[in-house]
Amino acid sequence: MNLHDVIQINPEHTSAAIVLEQGVSDNALVAQYTPTQASIQVFEHFCQAVLPSATSEQRAINLYGSYGSGKSHLAVVLAQLLRDGAKTPGFTQLMTRLEQAGNKQLAEKLKNTFLPQNDAEARPYLLVSLYASGTTSLGAKLMEGLYDALQRERKLDIKEILPSTEYEVCVKRFEEMITENSAFENADLSQWNLEQSDFLATEDLLESLKNHQPSALDVFLQWHKAVCFGQPFDISQSGGKNYIEAYFEAGKNLAEKYHYGGIVVLWDEFGNALEDLIGNPARNAGQEIISLQKFVETVCEPDSGHTFFVGVTHVSFQEYGDRTHASEVVKEGLEKISGRLNKPFRIELNASEKDGYHLLGMQKTWSAQGRQLLSEEQSSKTQLLQVCQRLPLFQPLSEHLEQVFEDVYPMHPVMAVGLFNLSKLAQANRTALTFFRDNAGEILNAELEDSKLWQKELVRLPKLLNYYAENLKKVAGSDWRRYEQAINQVNGETPAENQARKDILNVLLLAQLLGENFKASDELLACALYDAFPNTPTSEPLNQNLAWLKGAGLIWKNNVTHFWTLAGEGGVDIDKLIEKNTSQFSGRSYQYLLENYPVLQEDILPVLGVHDLDPSSCGIIRSYSVSLLTPPFSHEQLKFKTDLLSARVFLVLAKSQHEVQIAKARIQEMAKRNIYFWIPVQGIETETVVDNDTTLNLNDLFCRYLAINEQLKQGSALSEDLRRQLEAKWESNRQAIKKILQNLYGRSGLETAKCQVYQAGSVEPLSCNSWHGFKELLYTDVNALYSQEVPIRAMNMNILRDEKYSGSAKVVKLVERILKFDENPDYQTDLLGEKKETSEPAALTDGILGANQLFIQRSNGWDIKLVEETEGNIKDLLKLLHDTFLRKRENPYQVGELRNKLVAEPYGLPACTLPLFSAVAIRHEVKRLRWGCSKESNFSKNLVEAFTKDNKLTVRLFEFSRKQSAMLFRTGECLKLEQLEGQSSEEYAACCASKLREFINNKPEGVRNSNKLDLKTQELVKYVNTKGQSDQDLADFLIDLLGVKNHLPDQDVTKVIIAIKDLFDDFLKVENENLLEIKKSWFKHFPDKPDERESIINRLRHIGTRQANELVMLLERASQAEDVDPKEVIYKLLHKRFDDSSDLDIGRCINAIETSFEQARQPHRPIEPDPQPVQNPNSFPGTNPLPGGVSEPSSFQETMDSVRHIVKKSGLPKENMIEILERLLEDYRK
Repeated sequence: MNLHDVIQINPEHTSAAIVLEQGVSDNALVAQYTPTQASIQVFEHFCQAVLPSATSEQRAINLYGSYGSGKSHLAVVLAQLLRDGAKTPGFTQLMTRLEQAGNKQLAEKLKNTFLPQNDAEARPYLLVSLYASGTTSLGAKLMEGLYDALQRERKLDIKEILPSTEYEVCVKRFEEMITENSAFENADLSQWNLEQSDFLATEDLLESLKNHQPSALDVFLQWHKAVCFGQPFDISQSGGKNYIEAYFEAGKNLAEKYHYGGIVVLWDEFGNALEDLIGNPARNAGQEIISLQKFVETVCEPDSGHTFFVGVTHVSFQEYGDRTHASEVVKEGLEKISGRLNKPFRIELNASEKDGYHLLGMQKTWSAQGRQLLSEEQSSKTQLLQVCQRLPLFQPLSEHLEQVFEDVYPMHPVMAVGLFNLSKLAQANRTALTFFRDNAGEILNAELEDSKLWQKELVRLPKLLNYYAENLKKVAGSDWRRYEQAINQVNGETPAENQARKDILNVLLLAQLLGENFKASDELLACALYDAFPNTPTSEPLNQNLAWLKGAGLIWKNNVTHFWTLAGEGGVDIDKLIEKNTSQFSGRSYQYLLENYPVLQEDILPVLGVHDLDPSSCGIIRSYSVSLLTPPFSHEQLKFKTDLLSARVFLVLAKSQHEVQIAKARIQEMAKRNIYFWIPVQGIETETVVDNDTTLNLNDLFCRYLAINEQLKQGSALSEDLRRQLEAKWESNRQAIKKILQNLYGRSGLETAKCQVYQAGSVEPLSCNSWHGFKELLYTDVNALYSQEVPIRAMNMNILRDEKYSGSAKVVKLVERILKFDENPDYQTDLLGEKKETSEPAALTDGILGANQLFIQRSNGWDIKLVEETEGNIKDLLKLLHDTFLRKRENPYQVGELRNKLVAEPYGLPACTLPLFSAVAIRHEVKRLRWGCSKESNFSKNLVEAFTKDNKLTVRLFEFSRKQSAMLFRTGECLKLEQLEGQSSEEYAACCASKLREFINNKPEGVRNSNKLDLKTQELVKYVNTKGQSDQDLADFLIDLLGVKNHLPDQDVTKVIIAIKDLFDDFLKVENENLLEIKKSWFKHFPDKPDERESIINRLRHIGTRQANELVMLLERASQAEDVDPKEVIYKLLHKRFDDSSDLDIGRCINAIETSFEQARQPHRPIEPDPQPVQNPNSFPGTNPLPGGVSEPSSFQETMDSVRHIVKKSGLPKENMIEILERLLEDYRK
């Protein structure tokens, strides 16, 4: 029985192809469609593109892919989806298929978006189906397609939808000309000698215009010009719409009058149209492409009544420019229009998707006999199915593999997958879907063994090489040449043996080209050639042939990947070549090889070097180093080379167990520190590997690694095959090294107790099972050292070992802003004046100062906290910085010592942050500090530079100058402050400054804030109450305030003392003046005669106000005015201490005395209880209501005097008093 008795191959390839124009009417094609990964993306896109919010680009789409890729089938599905909705019988099956493939959500979205035509909410699209070219222009083709589509839809009235197009106005003009001249009716067109005409008579031409034939339009315009004596017909002037306007208005009318969503243009073989356009010199390709671009931009844009444009091509639009050798102008045009379209969708049959195999199955037909055999149990099929399921090649098809077997028969499954992968190299006439047709004769003549399927009749993978031989010679290059060299050297005892060896070579070449899953493993070769697992009786010939080919130097096996590959240079002994170069590295120690050959260290032991730990709880990143250590080792080798490292880790290169014991004893003797040792328990030379019957230790492998690396450095001098073999040996050697190192210094060694980790000073090993676990222990130990750390959240400034920002101009800028914060309002924000919160300076400020809560919002805005206002570790740090900078010393202080202290435990702060914290700590003491060893005058720059590595800048406290000391000494004298025995001049000056502050702050508040004080005195009060001013600042202020600079230190001491006493006397004058005014008022109104006093007391009791009652108490215990202290008067009347009373309070008190006594002396007027004072809502802000008990004075003059007194005593600025009086006047006039 031959294979042709079982199956027939369809002779025409069209059975597997779909013509879009015919397919749009076939709902069965939708039911047959199997979604692929590519088509699912397209469906998702269309669900979005129909929404009103979609852009014009989303509605202009290019589907491209090679012949047989399924793009036309997909286009048919899209066409019916937009036209008919997603609930036709065909779509019901498609939705089920989508749900089964795990795309239930997409299926629901499609059903809810594309409603059936009978649904009231449905918005179908008018389908315009186009194919290739065949017209004079792209616009003409689009216009012709629109007219045909409207004619097919009988329920649509073309006149309601289409505007007057180019054709309509030409028909109208034609008919007008016939009316004017009957000779034009059915006239012979040949008499006008037109350049080109497919029409015989004017009647034919008119009918074609009515049918929107593009060729008729061009002929009419030529004819019009000929019969009208050269006068062309202007279509646009006659109201004719071009194809862009026609589509735009048609879409709008369809939406408004027929409830359509719009129009969908499906242009199959659009690439053919582009090639015709570009290749036809009579057409203006650039202009047509620009016109098409405008078409897309215009008609795809509207929310309602838009047009979908779907161009189906073999390659993307831009690629047609190169394929047709178009001009740069045309290429640029294609690039522009590609930019106006959505990203192209590449439609391809993926070898991991069953849809492609289904198309292969459509190219053949099973006979009745074949179906009978197919229904019978086939042991060969079962065996092959089991073998294929084990290959990575078929993992994506595992659920559908049995169906794929039937679809691709009589192709071997491996051959089918290879065919899809390799067809990407083929031209249009050499694809996966033409293989059956092109090889039908040879395939169908194969005999069936024992009338069973899936045996020797299968078309196996080696046949694929013959099918694509010509193409592979071009694209495979050197691989093909190596293949031919190997084929020519193959021989066998029998033709079958010879062919079997050539088949292996065929598969090895194909494996080079077919992708990642086609690597030539024993499993793939056994499956593809023998339908068996490797190392079984069935596949034993494979082992024999592989051994023969390897022995002949034609193939070789990669020991790392275990894949076979073609060899190009027979006779080269790769192992001898490596051995020859190994001698130059032999005899070197492990440590020498690793430290002197960076390529080895970086690849094999990348753990060597400095590494960062995770950020601490305060955000600081600290580091540890990993180094090599060969026993015996000294204390010097273990020292920390820098304080910027928080721990050291050593890989101990102990060769033997004896060296291991010596190392352990030395470790246990050490003080406990953050130094750790990884030790191979039995020594490193106990770990070996065997290669080609040779035992190799770690040192041998290091030498081989370096030897192979030297060979590979020869670059192009090596043949491609020799390089491939060297790379394979290099990788094999590398993996062997890594395996040993894992046992000596890695997870596997820790888990099997082949290595242990000890901390300096410990007897027991640490409990960890991996580097990750060790790093966790290291993290805990390291961060326990830094109990005094403070938050550092600024990126790049939070790494302890990173010096990038040390001395940086960015840090200088921030320091300068901190130091000048008080004097520059622009800096007074919680970001030091930075406007953009996302800027780097803002981030650095917030990550350091903000993270430590160093900003405080006071009543007048943002401020930086004083040291005493902070808490916790940040307070300790700032106090340390402040005290260190300001400590009195005999010699200048080197700031580098402070840096060394703060980068080390228990602080561990990055050096680049220290200038910022220092600036906060000493910002009010800058004038007291002087830099040494620097020519730089900028304090900020010096401060930042002082904290850089190895810097020698010094600083010293500069106390009082001679003039400052003299100023404070004279002030102390005026305050009667004597210098104590043994007290230094600096200490005495500081005491004088403190005494001055005390003197001023102890003055009554009313006196301190009085406007009666001299302006100089007021300025002094204000300055003393300003935070952050040093004693030196106070001394300088006094010198400038009193203008005594030229009299100091001892030029004219008398004038200095007089100026100081004038200030102090000013306080006493104001204080005495206020008391005197109260006393005068009290004495003036006090009733000296007992009878009068008794009468006034009775009258005051009758008045009954609080102030009247308080006066009664004062009068009852006083026989004369001197018996009452003026301070008691103000306390009784205002309930306020004299020391706390302002000038306004003094005025209120005097007014209360006067008005109360005046009322008491007028018994004839009825007195009503004085209501509680009510604040006038129109009164000036900040004023107090007048005291109660005020009655109308008895005369105009008294009233005037009372008002004047209040105004005089108010202390308010003149402009404020004017405003108050004006408001009172307005209230009185109402």
